[in-house]
Amino acid sequence: MVEIPYRTGEGERWALVCVLLEHQTKSDWQVPLKTFTYAALYWEWQWQTWETASTPKDEFSLTPILPIVLHTGTRPWGSAKTLHELLGPPEAFHAFTPNWQPIFWELAKHSADELVNGPESFLQAMAIFKSEDSELEEAQQLLRRIFQKIDPLHDTGRVQWRDLLKLILGWAQNRRPNVERQSWSELSDRLETSADNQREMQAMAITIAQSLQQEARQEAFLEAKLSILRRQGGKRFGPPSEQQAAELNALIDIDRLDRMLDQVNEVHSWADVFTIK
Repeated sequence: MVEIPYRTGEGERWALVCVLLEHQTKSDWQVPLKTFTYAALYWEWQWQTWETASTPKDEFSLTPILPIVLHTGTRPWGSAKTLHELLGPPEAFHAFTPNWQPIFWELAKHSADELVNGPESFLQAMAIFKSEDSELEEAQQLLRRIFQKIDPLHDTGRVQWRDLLKLILGWAQNRRPNVERQSWSELSDRLETSADNQREMQAMAITIAQSLQQEARQEAFLEAKLSILRRQGGKRFGPPSEQQAAELNALIDIDRLDRMLDQVNEVHSWADVFTIK
């Protein structure tokens, strides 16, 4: 969530834009409820801030919110888009539920040509997502087209140029097969003829590659600790239930995992293990 100035006939005011980035390939039925919850929590914070403000204070009013869902899945959104769609019976009470529907922008509904040839540089960069399942040459050809569109930003909007290239290079490093990484790196070098710009791109590619390596090491470290916990817990309590196994697989807090490992020999069941915070 970010607050941005919004200009009206009454002058400049502040509005909240709630942007939820959806990078999964499958729809998420929870999104209408999640965005509504985020908005309600923001309004509650605004209310409490107003309540505790010194007097005299302005008349209280809620800041308008624009909820936007950016869906980059390969298929159109196939789940609930409104709060009403999540309601159960009795239907007679549905009329009393807020009419909440985020704005959905779906990558699957736009062709690569439409995005690349459009006027918005961010959407031009987003076109690279359309080539996730393409052959290497086809995907790289699309990157060349995108680069031709956004490269002039280097002189007119340097920060935006860097952000968009990070998006594209990060996608190539993360979403394409690992064996292609050298090919993508070489392509990015060939695209930029300016030595200074080329150095910037190389630095970005190195930073992204280092970040991916760090994430891989972190995941391997986490999995090793989980394996030890499963083995030690299994010896003491037997195999975890299906739900407990799912909870183990969902653990990402290494500090909590360390505490579980430290205390696994002091508790009496898997249920006790999960009480360790």
